[in-house]
Amino acid sequence: MKTILKILIILLSLQSCKHSKQVESPINNAATKTVIKAALPVKNEVVIILKDTTQNLRINYRTSSLEILPNVKQLNKTFPSLIIATDSIVSLRINHSYIYAASAIFYKGDTITVTTKNINFQGETISYPIFNSRNYKYPTEHNFNYYVSQKTPSFETYRAYSLMSKKYQWKHIATLEDTYKNIKNTADSLFKEKAISNTFYKTQLANAEILKAKYTKQDLPLDKTTDQSYSNNKYYIKYLTDRLLAHYNLNPRNNEQNFNYITKHDTLLNQQTKTKVLDQLLTSIYLAKKNSFPTYYKKFKDLKPSKTLISKYDVIIENDSINKKYKKLIANSNHKGELLSYSNDQLNKFEDVIKNNKGKIILVDFWASWCVPCRIDIPELKKMKTEFDTSEFIWVTISIDEDISAWKKAIESEDLHLKKENYILIDAKNSQLYKNFEVSSIPRYLIFDKEGKLLESAAPSVKDNQLKEFISLHLNNKILASKT
Repeated sequence: MKTILKILIILLSLQSCKHSKQVESPINNAATKTVIKAALPVKNEVVIILKDTTQNLRINYRTSSLEILPNVKQLNKTFPSLIIATDSIVSLRINHSYIYAASAIFYKGDTITVTTKNINFQGETISYPIFNSRNYKYPTEHNFNYYVSQKTPSFETYRAYSLMSKKYQWKHIATLEDTYKNIKNTADSLFKEKAISNTFYKTQLANAEILKAKYTKQDLPLDKTTDQSYSNNKYYIKYLTDRLLAHYNLNPRNNEQNFNYITKHDTLLNQQTKTKVLDQLLTSIYLAKKNSFPTYYKKFKDLKPSKTLISKYDVIIENDSINKKYKKLIANSNHKGELLSYSNDQLNKFEDVIKNNKGKIILVDFWASWCVPCRIDIPELKKMKTEFDTSEFIWVTISIDEDISAWKKAIESEDLHLKKENYILIDAKNSQLYKNFEVSSIPRYLIFDKEGKLLESAAPSVKDNQLKEFISLHLNNKILASKT
């Protein structure tokens, strides 16, 4: 198995993922102090674990700059972990009203634990989220906003909330000049302590300059491609795009017209920076007018941009195509509750899957790509499967994922693609199958006998051999010797 493995320390309370009604975990407080170690394949994914389950944090995340709205998940006692499929990065953000906007970027293969530290805000004690990962030389970089927020808003907090009502405007609590100086002083201090890299340090100084220029309407140099803290800074490119459109009296809402104008005319920018501005406009076209996107994407590729820029769009186009087909299936009420096969893209009825495997004990496994406990169980299930005669036992997986591309990536990551019986349940939460078996938490195991009759609707855990012993009993102990 080529999948990268990581060792995680996870609370015992992760043993089931709640995904419908927020049902309280049955695990007692003493048990939650117990930890388990589990190997998770995270080659194309990011794993997030909430360490303190007394907290309730609303996670916003994007896996691409081309996502119109962020995905939102709650991390709390009943849902303390999350797996996010990604082709490159995951951009995390946790907001607290107008007090902070904690954010960080992680890469596929990362495992992050989220803890909290207190800050004092206007006499009130606030729990501020802290991101922890062992993969980085400078973990402080992921928590730079925490250090800034002890005195003033961070760059992203000020930017996010400056346009809100007076009640929520940071500038009534800290002036722009206070914020600007605090960001610079915090970066200086952490850099002197060697807690952040030189590249990150320069980027934070650039962010401070961009913040000040934006809200004081001061000008920044129009072409700073020799300075990586600016040339690769998304805020600077956005600032640059706005400045360029204003300079040429272009309508900022007409992205297609602006793309054509900047493509055809010489500008104040060199070719490299010009391409990045066009990338910004192309992203806007994708988000606002997808029908126009193919035409402008072809024009963009004709300019021979970097492979990184091209791959960003190619990946999202492929995922869009996969999910578009799936959404069509969901839209067709006739397909609700049917099972889409990973191996051949054919639709199947649950009853037929059971009928087609008559003569075998059938283990039905309800799971999802984002469910950490489900993914922890899979290696154990794979091992268990090898210990039974395949003519008498079969393991059927049924995903309740809403994102079909994430499901397919998880199948590949878990090396299940050669296994025939992998399905995704169409419109799972609204399906009769989901309701019939009252699937309120996952992983959830059903066991059917050789005649296709339900033996157990909530089979025991795969841990401690409970599930194997249960199946073995119904196979009349016809279990092969362990191959481990």
